[in-house]
Amino acid sequence: STWGSLHSLSMLVSKKNRSKVYKYLFNEGCLVCKKDFALPKHADTDVSNLEVMNMMKSLKSRGLVKETYNWRYLFYVLTDEGIVYLRGYFGLDENVVPKTQQKNTRSDAAIRRAEGERGPRRDHGDRDSYRGSRDGPRDGGEKKAAGGFDGAKPAFRSAGRGRGRPAGAAQ
Repeated sequence: STWGSLHSLSMLVSKKNRSKVYKYLFNEGCLVCKKDFALPKHADTDVSNLEVMNMMKSLKSRGLVKETYNWRYLFYVLTDEGIVYLRGYFGLDENVVPKTQQKNTRSDAAIRRAEGERGPRRDHGDRDSYRGSRDGPRDGGEKKAAGGFDGAKPAFRSAGRGRGRPAGAAQ
């Protein structure tokens, strides 16, 4: 039927645009796309946003990316199968991986900080001493056991309607 053939038509995307999107996706390991069909260009790839959305939908249907939708934004993350597919698409070695898969290489200064070469830390003492000023409790003495009412017992009086009416009271 005519409807069946129209439904099977897909969007034609130029090889140049497809390569831009795939290259960005492989380099970063993820892609964020605003769900806006009228947006002229995707912010990161300089390709039509509609084309990017349709390419990502195609990759998702083949299980090459994982999609998360939140507040009109589509978040796509490459799966392991997607990494293998894009390596084959671009003819890359197995040691080339996206940024999301790379190990962090920290600078020497960051390693030294992590190992403990920091300046002296302030000693805050035991657990209760932090509640007041740095010198101890605010009033200089021990903490009071009473709450905010300073030992006074608040009285709540009502007109006697509802819960709390004494048993046997006249209505």
